[in-house]
Amino acid sequence: MANEIPPRNANAPPPAAVNNPTDYPGSLVAARNQCAAQLVQITLDPKPSYSAYGRKYSWNEYQAMLTEQINELNRLIAQANPYEIVSRG
Repeated sequence: MANEIPPRNANAPPPAAVNNPTDYPGSLVAARNQCAAQLVQITLDPKPSYSAYGRKYSWNEYQAMLTEQINELNRLIAQANPYEIVSRG
């Protein structure tokens, strides 16, 4: 069977709400911060991977997936923010 993401920790606070979902770069930053907070939590409180009821839960794969999401969100944030090139001519 395919590996599944481990269930969310019941003691963890709910993800922070995005104040303004139409704020494109801001919503990406909020999503990245949520992923980073979850990554910190599972890194500080590691759990073993396990199988239950025919399903396999891999914390290492979940950690890798969160890291990939953070990298992708960082890339999107960099693309969404305008930049200015200053030159002297």
